[in-house]
Amino acid sequence: INELYAEHDVDVPRLLTAALGMSAEAGEFTEVVKKVFLQGKPYNQETEFHLKRELGDICWYLSQAFMALDTNFEEILQMNR
Repeated sequence: INELYAEHDVDVPRLLTAALGMSAEAGEFTEVVKKVFLQGKPYNQETEFHLKRELGDICWYLSQAFMALDTNFEEILQMNR
């Protein structure tokens, strides 16, 4: 990984943290949705709270990706219109 630091103009540890974290948290969010719609877990305030917490975690990792790439949410939204 140290070779990547010199080779690329990006915060490699932060970018790796963001990529791995977003993937893991998206999996946790998906797991809750799966349990509700495919396994019969009730959708209630506790479940909704859990989903919101997972979205918060995803947002935190997304912000890490923005920082690693020296960008922001607005720029990315504009690029993807």
